[in-house]
Amino acid sequence: MSYPNHPLMPSSATDRLPLAAILAGITLAIGVLWAFSDTLAVLASRWDADPQYSHGFLVPLIALGILWVRRDRLRPAVPADANGPREKEPFPASPSAWGLPVLAAGLALRYYAVEIYVEWFEHLALVLCAFGMVLTAGGWTALKWAWPACAFLVFMLPLPFRLETAAAEPLRSAATVSAVYLLQVCGIPAVASGNAILAGPEVRVDVVEACSGLRMLMVFFALTTAAAIFNDSRPLWQRLAMVAAAIPIAIASNVVRIALTAALYYGGRPALADGLHDHAELLMVPLALGLLWAFLALLDRIFVPVAETDAASWQVPAPSLGPGLPARS
Repeated sequence: MSYPNHPLMPSSATDRLPLAAILAGITLAIGVLWAFSDTLAVLASRWDADPQYSHGFLVPLIALGILWVRRDRLRPAVPADANGPREKEPFPASPSAWGLPVLAAGLALRYYAVEIYVEWFEHLALVLCAFGMVLTAGGWTALKWAWPACAFLVFMLPLPFRLETAAAEPLRSAATVSAVYLLQVCGIPAVASGNAILAGPEVRVDVVEACSGLRMLMVFFALTTAAAIFNDSRPLWQRLAMVAAAIPIAIASNVVRIALTAALYYGGRPALADGLHDHAELLMVPLALGLLWAFLALLDRIFVPVAETDAASWQVPAPSLGPGLPARS
């Protein structure tokens, strides 16, 4: 009986998680959800009430998608040239006591956060317990499989108030100045007065705190990070470049939104400007995705992968010393 050659060839006897790992994972998940039930309720209330963090409902679903895409990393591998019957190998994921200190650290952080009334530490403790839960239930193999999904859960946490305030004001000022410059380039007389745009003698557009672009930045940064994790066919440096490019792309999309709104007010179309302002977040996401696609297309044109056969064809032969003489090495 022959077996197909495949770098990952799970057998029916070994491609299942051990029962101990399954039971440990279920027990720990129930325990963590119960311990953090109040925290999860607060997070869900914040996601529902604050439009800036409404994407929090999608983050756990995307994290589950990351786990599903990386599921083959849990399966035991065999050499690609294995042609005979496969020996039964133990499943690489198994419970480990190394996760208990991580779980204890997460619970201790939550207790400390409750004592000193620091809500963000309490939220962060939930993510830390997710790491500890995976390590305890499945060991280091499971942690290597699940760590991107666990780390992605950070995007469901609201920013600390001080950090949110400190980031919003510079973004707001930069958006105002950049939108004024864009309007001037388009031939519209516009100047900045604090965080307001004066377009002509009668048009004044205030760039309020909600227009700072922080929401767009957080949403698009999360989407780009997820895309970089899913797109594992690209080199690591290109995926890191994708994540880094999310910041200027999100800022540029917000600047376009503000400038377009001011231009519509200047053109005497306030109703259209109000509609654009109210629904601009949905319209700017396709724009940001288009800019990201253009960035990746540019990378593909600049850095073209060269096959080994193509590289060999570019090798210049060594010069010969003359007829009948060997080439100089």
